[in-house]
Amino acid sequence: MENDLQTTLWFTGARAAQFASCLLIFGVCVFDRVVIDRRVSAETFRWWRKMSAWLIWPALVIAGLSGIVWFVLVAMAMSDSPLKEAMHLRILRLVLGHTQFGHVWRLRVFIWIAVVLVTAAIHYKSKFATRSPSIWLLTILGAALLGSLAWSGHGRDGNSPELHLMADVVHLTAAAAWPTGLLPFSLILFSLRKRADNDDFADLILITRRFSAMSLISVGLLAGTGIVNCCFLLGSVGNLISTSYGHVLCVKIAIFLAMVTLGAVNLLYLKPRLASGKSKIAGKLQMTVGAELIFAIGVVVVLSLLGTLPPG
Repeated sequence: MENDLQTTLWFTGARAAQFASCLLIFGVCVFDRVVIDRRVSAETFRWWRKMSAWLIWPALVIAGLSGIVWFVLVAMAMSDSPLKEAMHLRILRLVLGHTQFGHVWRLRVFIWIAVVLVTAAIHYKSKFATRSPSIWLLTILGAALLGSLAWSGHGRDGNSPELHLMADVVHLTAAAAWPTGLLPFSLILFSLRKRADNDDFADLILITRRFSAMSLISVGLLAGTGIVNCCFLLGSVGNLISTSYGHVLCVKIAIFLAMVTLGAVNLLYLKPRLASGKSKIAGKLQMTVGAELIFAIGVVVVLSLLGTLPPG
């Protein structure tokens, strides 16, 4: 029983790290393409170029390490062997070459390597936060790395696996814009408030407006694809109450609704008042964004736990 709990915790941790890092890699690209506008000041552009590197590189390292841990745990589960035996080259080759999970992971390794190489080229040439074609290539690769996670969970379950997988991919990529985009948004809010001159406040207003518009679209996509996923995985509304999967899903839905409520406060109350130029309003915005970020971490953990449970 204790070993089962430890394995579940390791699975949940590895999945959470993998989901969070892949969401952040693609989320930074989306933030750069959609939110960072040409009209912002040169200083804000330079700040964002440096910050993007500080966000993407640790995420790439975590994605690589958590991917290895996840693969080893799957090898242990499939071979029904302890860690030392599961690490045998024969078993690892068997899982990698003769299972659906192995085929997906092999493809993801190649995508991860491509993301590392493109990111290195971009930052070496200091091209981030520009309209360089390399950024679009990184965005596509980031979407592929994140979207491919749909094949590692319950995405193939249900009567229409193609539709379910499509909904899963859209759900994941939308989550990279919001709530994942809250992290770069909160960091840029902090930086602009710290400098707090007229140009910086104009940048803050512009970035907030663009981020709010992107968030609205993301919330709609998340809600729609979330309903589709529930239909495939729950079977009936009663399974929300009668199954462990349904109980954990209810927690995820509750956290999502709390985040949407905070987002509505930002959109309807704080954002319109930013034009007054009062740093106090920007401070309140940063506090609510910070609260949303804490909830977002909870969503990632709950999402990772759901992948270890049989669907309803």
